[in-house]
Amino acid sequence: VTAHLACAELALPEGSHVAVTGGAGVLASYFIPLARRRGWTVYADAAPADVDAVRSFGAHRVVPRSDDFSSALRSLRPEG
Repeated sequence: VTAHLACAELALPEGSHVAVTGGAGVLASYFIPLARRRGWTVYADAAPADVDAVRSFGAHRVVPRSDDFSSALRSLRPEG
C-alpha cells in the first residue's frame, strides 16, 4: 500500500525518471515494478550482492550503493 500511495502522490507523467535508494529493500521491491508500470525509468542503488535482485524488481539502471548516491545518478544523467 505504501508503494502504491507513493506512486500516486508523485503523480509523475509517463516518461519520468525516478531514483530509489535502498533498492534491495522491501518497499523498493514493490515501488520499482509499480513505477515501471507507470512508464517511469527507475534508477536504484544496491550492494554488489543485491544487484541481481534489484534488476529483477525492474530497475532500469542499478548504481553501486554508497554514501554519494547523487553523484552516481549524475554520472548517468548529468542534466538531472
